[in-house]
Amino acid sequence: MSRQLVYLPEVRRDFVEARNYYGALSPRLAEAFRAEFQRAERSIAEGLITHKLAFRHYHRVLLQRYPYTLYYRVAEHKAV
Repeated sequence: MSRQLVYLPEVRRDFVEARNYYGALSPRLAEAFRAEFQRAERSIAEGLITHKLAFRHYHRVLLQRYPYTLYYRVAEHKAV
């Protein structure tokens, strides 16, 4: 099973801001952040892992080593 990921506009903005922050510290940190974000995306898209229910119908995925969390709800075959 594969889920389509659908992002709210704020997600792109937050991701770019975080990547730029880590990039200002070190290009290596920016790349590591991007890789960890993509790992979280894959785990949501693959749908094999049921992530912790955060509230009501929203699940959460914690980014390892970074103070960020992805929240999503499942709607049909999409993660929004």
